[in-house]
Amino acid sequence: MKRMTERVVFLAASIYDFVNDSQQRISGTTVHYVISEDFAPYADPERQFKGYKPVKAAFSYDAYEKVEEVPGLYELDIEVEAGPDGKMRATPRDFSFISVLKTASGDGNDDEIPGFSKNVVVDI
Repeated sequence: MKRMTERVVFLAASIYDFVNDSQQRISGTTVHYVISEDFAPYADPERQFKGYKPVKAAFSYDAYEKVEEVPGLYELDIEVEAGPDGKMRATPRDFSFISVLKTASGDGNDDEIPGFSKNVVVDI
């Protein structure tokens, strides 16, 4: 097993807590993120793909308290190992907040953003 880190942008975080059909309590934190730290235009001509596809990960219920700002830049701790089928599996295990995303308007009047209507830069 190997550990690695990746800078990602959290787009959304929510908690869940319910009892399933087998009467087991299921709870945790769901995080949706993209693997990018600057939202530079991305294209893969071979796969005929453009942009960023959000990824979903599950963490403990208490992990929700570690989500400081969304959208925001986070460092994701990932465990990489071979699965029983022989394919590599990357599982997010933990995360830490780095910074909020800010707009760069070019007029010296940069603001934190609720969306991505201007150029996005990371203020670290």
